[in-house]
Formats: sequence, structure tokens, C-alpha cells
Amino acid sequence: MVIIPAMTNALRWLLWTVVAWPLPALVAGAAGWRGVWGGTSALGDYLIPVPVAGGMLHVPSFIVCALVVVHMPGLSLVGAARLRALLIGLALAGLTLLLKSDRIALALWAGSGMPVNIWDKNPLGLFLFSDAVLALLFTLAAPQRPRLLPELASLALVLLPPVALLAVVLQHSHVGAPFLPGAGRAGVVRGDDMRIVFTSLDVEAADFRNRALDYAQRVHPRQSVNSDDVAVLFTPDLEQARRFDTTRVALTLCLYEDGTPPRWLRGSAAASCFDDHASFTEKFAAAYQARVDVQPRELRHYLARKDVCAGVARASDGTGGQGDALSHVSICATLERTRDELRARFPGAPGLD
Repeated sequence: MVIIPAMTNALRWLLWTVVAWPLPALVAGAAGWRGVWGGTSALGDYLIPVPVAGGMLHVPSFIVCALVVVHMPGLSLVGAARLRALLIGLALAGLTLLLKSDRIALALWAGSGMPVNIWDKNPLGLFLFSDAVLALLFTLAAPQRPRLLPELASLALVLLPPVALLAVVLQHSHVGAPFLPGAGRAGVVRGDDMRIVFTSLDVEAADFRNRALDYAQRVHPRQSVNSDDVAVLFTPDLEQARRFDTTRVALTLCLYEDGTPPRWLRGSAAASCFDDHASFTEKFAAAYQARVDVQPRELRHYLARKDVCAGVARASDGTGGQGDALSHVSICATLERTRDELRARFPGAPGLD
């Protein structure tokens, strides 16, 4: 009488291991998933239960569900029902991870289109879902009835795992964020950039422009050596922001590196941001082209810099400090040093005084 239950449990362990351990690896391999650490296929990676392989992530759910499968036949009605409730909760938690829950929640909140593919290649979700569902199937023949009890504890075991996991997912999903970055495009002229931003706020609200201006500082042209002017377009449509669709843009904010005050324009007006303003880089290009008669090129370059840098305050010495991303700094910071070098190379050349 003592040996038979032990053998029965051993057989349950063996059958569980033969089916449950390779199943998620086979599913992921057939679906073309890659290994957790960048391997070409998840099949081999998920089968190996060592820290350097994805199979290590399978161990916790595999052991928990195996213990349920082995011990449920000997439990009371209440104990078995609560374990079934826990398995359902773990399956729902795994499903939460397998779905792109953050993108789905964000789409529902923002009123935008759902992701084309709602499934995520999440190994933890696959392991949880596969093990929990298999454990439910393995224990269908357990003698206890009913399968579930209408009690608070069972309800909590069903809901707590997916709800807790969903809360963590939502915490990182940006649901409720007043602004979300969308796509970007380069303007026609070098140094002109366009960024489209989704906003959940009312653009007509009294504090909208101040809040939007604070947010836009992260894309201000002062933050990039490649930008002189930036047009930030605000739209209430998240999907259009991701596609850089300007159909529903409500307001455009024009930001300028050279200290020109920000401007607000109605609708999608990026072109007006750029056409009505000559950036420092454009001024330099014009000054360079105006000196077509000057040779050699190094001297022509210096004289153009000298023209556009007249009266420009030095924000940096050009040694890598915080102002070096500014175009006028990169052009003007080393002007004196360049002049001294050119005097040595081209003594008596005009404009080197």
C-alpha cells in the first residue's frame, strides 16, 4: 500500500516530464522563435535547463505545475478546487504575457487601431501558459467534484496572477501619459527636423502650450548637433503619430537652436517653421557660397565662418562642453585658432587680420 502510491506519483512525474518539458520548446521552434540569448532557434535553447539557456526560465513553472499534478489526487475537495483555481490564474497570467498587453491597453486608451499582430514572443508567457493548461488537463481525472468552488479564495487565485501581472505591464505601457513620441522625418534642408507627438490633452486647454513646451525640450535642436530647427507636430491620433501621418495634427511648435523664440502655428505647419527662418547652418552655407572667388577652400571656409560668427557669443570653447551640440558653437568656437593656423599657411592673405 505504501509502494503503489509512490510508484503512481513517480509515473505521474515521468509522464509530466516527457510531455510538459519539451512542449513549449516544440511550439516556439515551430513558430520560428529565436533563442532567449539570440540563438537561431528557440527549440534547442528552451530544452536546456541551465542558466545560459532559455530553458532555465521554464524550471519554476514546470516544478510548480508538476507538484500540483502529482499531489492533487490526494487532496480534499477544497484543496483540489483551489489548486485548479491557481492553475487557471497561472494560465491567464501566461496569456497576458503572450499578448502584447501594453500595446493593446495603449490602443484602447488612446482610441487608436489595435496592433496588426497581438501576439508577443515571450518565453515566460509560453512556459506559464503551457504548463498551467497541461496541468489542468492532467488533473481532469482527479476524483474531487466540483472542479471549482464558488468562494472568495478560489476567485482570488484565479484573478490575482493575471491582474498583478497586468498591473506591472500597464505601469510600463505609458497609458495615461500626456505625450508620447511618434515618428520623425528630416526636412528638405539640412538641419531641419520634424517630430510628430501624440497628445491625450486638449490642445485648447489653458495650460497645454506650457506643458507641451516643457515636453518638447527633449527634442529641442540644442540637444542634437544635426538639428538647427525642429517642428514638433501634436496630434490626438496615436496610430497616425507612429506612421507620421499629419492629417489630424492640431498644433505645430517651432523650436530654434539660435535663440529665436518658439512659435505656435495652427495645424500641420512644419514648412512654415522652416521657410520663415534662416538657421545658423543656412546662413553659413550662404556665406560660403557668396565667396566663390576665394581660394583655397580652407580660406574660403574660414572667411564664411568669420562673417556669420560676427557678434555671436561663444557658448563653449569647443573642447566637448555642454554647448558643443550647437551649430554656431561648432562653427565659431575655434575661429581664432583656425585664423592663426591660416596665417602661418597663407601669410598676407586678405581677411586674416
